Amino acid sequence: MRKAVRDIFVQIKMRKDLGILVNKYKIPAISLANEFGIPLNTLRDFIRGRNLCRKNFLLVEKNFKSVMDEFKKSINYAGFDKDIEKPEKLIRDYYERN
Repeated sequence: MRKAVRDIFVQIKMRKDLGILVNKYKIPAISLANEFGIPLNTLRDFIRGRNLCRKNFLLVEKNFKSVMDEFKKSINYAGFDKDIEKPEKLIRDYYERN
């Protein structure tokens, strides 16, 4: 497959993922634009369906994987209290002792 065609398919996938981050998970578009090193309007236009020019595509592609890796870590994060006993168990234990 030609590189130009592959890049279009990659942009389609990135557009969907970025749209989900911005619309569903309320990640600020300005934060993503700053992370990628592109103007906010360029990112918004991209999410709405416009293709990126080669220069901006390379900037987004360079940092896209790290952004998605951090997102996946945050989705799988169990929380700071994962080692703390559940409140129900604490209450039950309290009443069993008294």
